[in-house]
Amino acid sequence: MAKALRSKSTNIFVWILLLLLIVGLAGFGAGSFGGSFSTVGSVGDEKVTLKTYIRALNNQLNQISQQTGQQFSLEQAQLLGVDRQVLDQVLAIAALDGQVRKAGISVGDNAVKNQLMKTPAFKGLDGKFDEKAYEFALNQADLSPSEYDEILRKENARMLLQNAVSSGVKSNETYALTLLNFHRQLRSFSWSKINVSNLETPAKDPSNADLNTFYQKNADSYTIPESKNISYVSLTPTMLFDQIEVNEEDLKQLYEDNIDQYVIAEKRSLQRLIFSNQSEASAAFTAHENGTKTFEQLVSERGLTLADVSLGELSMSDLDAAVADKIFESNALGIYGPYKTDLGPTLYNVQKITPGSITTFEEATNTLQSFTKTENAIEMINGMIDEIDDLLASGATIEEVALDTDMILRTTSYFEGNGSVGIEASNEFNLEASKILKDDYPTLITLSDGSILAMRLDSIKPPFLQSFDTVKDEVKSDWINAENNKKLKTLSENIVAKLNNGATFESLGLKGNNSADVLRSGSNGEVPATLVTEIFKLNVNEIGQIEEQNTIFIARLGAITEFDAFAPVNKKWINYLSSQREQQLSQDYLESFLVAVQNREGVSIDQKSLNAIQASIGSSQ
Repeated sequence: MAKALRSKSTNIFVWILLLLLIVGLAGFGAGSFGGSFSTVGSVGDEKVTLKTYIRALNNQLNQISQQTGQQFSLEQAQLLGVDRQVLDQVLAIAALDGQVRKAGISVGDNAVKNQLMKTPAFKGLDGKFDEKAYEFALNQADLSPSEYDEILRKENARMLLQNAVSSGVKSNETYALTLLNFHRQLRSFSWSKINVSNLETPAKDPSNADLNTFYQKNADSYTIPESKNISYVSLTPTMLFDQIEVNEEDLKQLYEDNIDQYVIAEKRSLQRLIFSNQSEASAAFTAHENGTKTFEQLVSERGLTLADVSLGELSMSDLDAAVADKIFESNALGIYGPYKTDLGPTLYNVQKITPGSITTFEEATNTLQSFTKTENAIEMINGMIDEIDDLLASGATIEEVALDTDMILRTTSYFEGNGSVGIEASNEFNLEASKILKDDYPTLITLSDGSILAMRLDSIKPPFLQSFDTVKDEVKSDWINAENNKKLKTLSENIVAKLNNGATFESLGLKGNNSADVLRSGSNGEVPATLVTEIFKLNVNEIGQIEEQNTIFIARLGAITEFDAFAPVNKKWINYLSSQREQQLSQDYLESFLVAVQNREGVSIDQKSLNAIQASIGSSQ
């Protein structure tokens, strides 16, 4: 049990406070067991009563049902380990209650009364304590007033002990600064890229001897793995289209029902940067307009990334009317604002404009017909499944099924990664083909697109090397790519050597690019993430390079900007992470205390009681 507690998340604070709150638990109670069981376990001398466990378990099941919008059964909860979590949590409470009792910690009547009066479930429409609401809630929870008073008294006493164990934990800034110095460091670099177009003499005319040598050295690339010769019958919705007539009125109704797909509003790809006051927002706008700061720099100064401020594509209706009118009245990209919003003065960066579009009914007719015929065809196929299943079950071969139904017979050679198309490319086909055995009988499989198929393994063909003549064109293409990559690597090494001797990208005839203030986890969208990773391995003025998709990126690190712990905008990051660390340490202290108590006092669990409870709850659902 102690081991289980070590793995619990920080939710234990919330559980200790909320586990026994009043919720509607009608329909099941401890009375279902008569006098057979009274407890489900204990920590030392502190017992967990049957009623406490049932209330906690029902409470959790109800909460999950409310969150998911559907009834959550005990069987589902057991699959997710919810019942064990609840048991761990009530045992944790028992551990605290035992220590409270031994320490003689208690709270007075006034504390209990105050909490009673503040409980939302007990308030009437006037916001004051309502005795009828109080009585109703307790009745629903199968509690008497004295029992609930005792629950509150114990809860308050537990909180006193809990606070004594875990409060007062303070984290210095070392933890926060260690994370921020790593993750919020900025790097600026210049870069360029080279590909085949930069080669003076790209590889293009290999001799047969060159190709044969390459073919022999890379034989694995041209070897077909073990394959299965498979015969199968299939029926797809499109194969039934000729049998289906579509009514134009039905198509028009379908068009109207899905009008949002055909009448699409104009959209803007937006980024939003919020400020605490108008002067900060105006200063940022001015800095951007006069060219002293980019939008990315403005974002970075506020301790954010571009991903943090991205809103995605929005239409006018997605924004406040006043802001939408100003942003959508112009077709220019760039910065807009600052505008007053509920969140504060805000700058918007319009990155892209996606024009609206209208697809008329006439233009959409073919799509609508295809959709309608597909739906009808799937219904027809579903109506055939029982008949085809019966044929296969009676011993009919797939050839006979093809003769007696609309299904079509085909053969194929299957191996993983064979680049199939059509129904042979479906996940269902590949899964069935990968596991089918020689003695398996054909069974009907339904695909996600409504198609059906049944297959038979005819034979297994061992791996074989394709002949040179068969793959000659592929070998030639691979040879050219390999030779060009060699040339590119040689060229890049020469470029790096010249850069180290004082040359620039431009002096070498390359297009130079500059990326400023890039985060370890960020990118400017023009270079691959692997290049950013490489940049963060370099010292200033060092050069790195990475290869990606027949292109080599070369970059020189220009500057490193360390995280500024004294900048006012960064204080919130330090405070936030320090606060998080304190909460984590407090949680660790409490969990360590509970583990120590349970190890010292001993934990016992009455499995027979648990089995009876779960059986009774399961049968009542």
